Amino acid sequence: MEIVKDRIYNCIDCGKKLVSYYATRCRSCSKKGKLNYNWKGGRRVRSDGYILIFCPEHINRTHDNYMLEHRLVMEKYLGRHLKTEEVVHHIDGNRANNKLENLILFPTHSAHQSFKHTGESKYICKHCGKNQKDK
Repeated sequence: MEIVKDRIYNCIDCGKKLVSYYATRCRSCSKKGKLNYNWKGGRRVRSDGYILIFCPEHINRTHDNYMLEHRLVMEKYLGRHLKTEEVVHHIDGNRANNKLENLILFPTHSAHQSFKHTGESKYICKHCGKNQKDK
């Protein structure tokens, strides 16, 4: 690419006018995702132990484009997006153990709370037909 100092150059991602004619991206675009110097593959652990995955295209992503990994695992198994009221529970209590065998899906927060406090669930899994406590 030939650099002409009098020409106005724009960011290749957002089209914003560039400060430097040597750059191809503006400062904000050059610091996003894989282009950031601190990129660690799009996987991070929250302070409460949950694992977050970078998913900028997901409809239920957070404001910073991340999704909870256990919800993604359950969505992949079910073949659909989870509803906002659905709760995915870790059987062993380890928030980093996101294997499908360790996850239970509850239709509502109240069903999840009922299961947590009483240890009994009125929720029958529509896939295996078992009461969630029988798993």
